[in-house]
Amino acid sequence: MKQQEQEGGKDIRQDPLIAGILSRLPEKVAGSFSEEQLLSLKAALGAQRGHRHPFDVRGGIGLGRLRWYYVFLFGRDWRNYHRREGRCNRLSLLLFWFFFLLLAMALGTVLLTVLKLGLGLDLPAYATGLLAELAGDSPLRPAYFPFSGAGLGAGA
Repeated sequence: MKQQEQEGGKDIRQDPLIAGILSRLPEKVAGSFSEEQLLSLKAALGAQRGHRHPFDVRGGIGLGRLRWYYVFLFGRDWRNYHRREGRCNRLSLLLFWFFFLLLAMALGTVLLTVLKLGLGLDLPAYATGLLAELAGDSPLRPAYFPFSGAGLGAGA
């Protein structure tokens, strides 16, 4: 009686969260829960449902019989970390930014190349001459680039 009074006289089994859980259980097991157990279950599960993320994208990708899902969440992290989890998160973040910057540079290079070809631009003569010198195609190699492409190991 006491639990029903806390719920405002409403049967806890009529709550949408509890009704959904009980509908997925066998009738014998679902009927064995007491009102107090169901209230505790609602309190435990209801605390997780109230937390929303400002950026929450979920979806799935299917190829034939294989299916993968993705989840991108962004928001303030309120959890407490142990030392090992913090190291792991820092390493994951470092790898993410490394690959993100690598991809950004590759896409930027492709975009600039397409733009250059689309506009019909060409490198100036002094730039191509410098590139030829650095590659070792020119007899005038700079002192800071002592090895030529043809004679690796031959000094300046």
